Amino acid sequence: QRLGIADTLVKDPRIVVLDEPTIGIDPEGVVEMLALIRSLADDHGVTVLLSSHLLYQMQSICDRVGIFVGGKMVAEGTTAELAARVGSGATLYEVGVAGDPGQVEQVLGGLPDVRSVTALARPHTWRVAVEPGQGPAIVAGLVAAGLPLLHFRPIGEDLDEIYHAYFAQEVAV
Repeated sequence: QRLGIADTLVKDPRIVVLDEPTIGIDPEGVVEMLALIRSLADDHGVTVLLSSHLLYQMQSICDRVGIFVGGKMVAEGTTAELAARVGSGATLYEVGVAGDPGQVEQVLGGLPDVRSVTALARPHTWRVAVEPGQGPAIVAGLVAAGLPLLHFRPIGEDLDEIYHAYFAQEVAV
């Protein structure tokens, strides 16, 4: 992979197209390859078009993303723009809470500005949709109820999640 990029750079291109540039590379080599790709754009002004199924890697280095489903581009933009287009207007969080699941759901469901609470397959884990900006209220409500918080993370701007949302939309059409 590195040799192919080196061969390309010798030609001083303005645009480089790379297909699965990190396949078959060890983890440290992946970090180096992604840094090299990013530097092509940042330091050398090269436009880099990447094709990859490793979305978490692409999210870490790409300014803009195009999502293809069934061979056609269904969306294009920044990760935040794509997330906003598939979102419901609510902010989503994955919340891990120790304690009785019934009590946890009752507390979460009773908090102001909570739109929905969904138990996930992992034990002690829920997906909570709230009005934008109300994430801290979830934590405060759980702490006030004496429920130990295990983890709390925003979801929805992860490129894998965004892709699956677009894929589900296209399949449903």
